[in-house]
Amino acid sequence: MAFIQPLGGTVFYAPLRVRVAPGRFREPGLVLLLDGNDPRNQNAFWVGADLVIEIVSPDYVERDTVIKRADYAEAGIPEYWIVNPE
Repeated sequence: MAFIQPLGGTVFYAPLRVRVAPGRFREPGLVLLLDGNDPRNQNAFWVGADLVIEIVSPDYVERDTVIKRADYAEAGIPEYWIVNPE
């Protein structure tokens, strides 16, 4: 936040839904838009993002490392970072 907010961007953390396809949503650990006034920043959910960060859940690693990665790529999100506490 200390880096992005002075540039006019915004950062949110879960739970914030990001639409990855019509009727399909994900809730990344962190989600960022470089421009806080970006029209993708909506009240009910965001319609994409510039960066999403997922923290791998030990109970379903494939969801965070494979399935969600494909969803974010399909949604055109240019940066997807995976944080694995293991």
